[in-house]
Amino acid sequence: MKRFFTDLYITLRDFFTNLKDKNNKKILIIVCAVIAVILAAVISITAIVKERSKIIYKPEEASYQYALEIAEYNYYSALSKTVLENKGVDKYVEKRYLKEYDGGSADSDEDISAIADMTDVMASELEVYVAVNGMQDFDGFFSWFFADTAKKVETYSDVKEVKRDTLMQILQGSLNQYAESVNQRQKEEFTQDGRYEFEVVLVEDREFTAEETALYIENKSEKAQEILESCSVKPAKIKGVRKFVYSVTVNGAQINTVNVYMIKSGSKWLVDNTALVY
Repeated sequence: MKRFFTDLYITLRDFFTNLKDKNNKKILIIVCAVIAVILAAVISITAIVKERSKIIYKPEEASYQYALEIAEYNYYSALSKTVLENKGVDKYVEKRYLKEYDGGSADSDEDISAIADMTDVMASELEVYVAVNGMQDFDGFFSWFFADTAKKVETYSDVKEVKRDTLMQILQGSLNQYAESVNQRQKEEFTQDGRYEFEVVLVEDREFTAEETALYIENKSEKAQEILESCSVKPAKIKGVRKFVYSVTVNGAQINTVNVYMIKSGSKWLVDNTALVY
């Protein structure tokens, strides 16, 4: 950024000198006004980007946002706050789990009908899956979900060829339905005298020692290391680990706990969604 302003200064200095030599005051005034607007915009954008970076990569804030998503059962949104953010969740999921399916938009009448029907079906299937397996193992979840959904689309719909877009829409739609259903049941169960105060509260924040960090990396399975590598995070270059524990409470009573492990890759702190899974 400093080099940008230096080069800009030199360019403007030479430009203004030429204008001044030609005594073209009207053009000079117009150019000054335009430059002032451009500089104001650049400064504003720079400030916004810097502030946003502080929020995104501050481990305390990032861990809280992840824990909040998990506490509210917004599992897919939670992934955008993990190491997967380096690749983009949609692109990562499609590349890793949907390579065998054709691309293209799912906009035919058959596709639209299948998406609506299968979204309802898979939202119900999710209830059973989560009750048995939980949702910590995202890799295992995606493998199950897409295989099961594709089979149902092929068997119970008029779709002749299952597309990636069809499966992605069913995934996001069914996860949204599942989250709405669980949150509504939770609200009905814990509301007392019309009061429902939902909070996610930090109860532990611990930074690992160098020895603990080394052990944390060493204990990563090949599967976990593969996932980290695919997200441009080299396990051997992880510089630090922090563990955050959040208590999920309603009206002051604890109903759940969310553990969040963050790893430092380069200058960024990222949620490690492979922790305690593989």
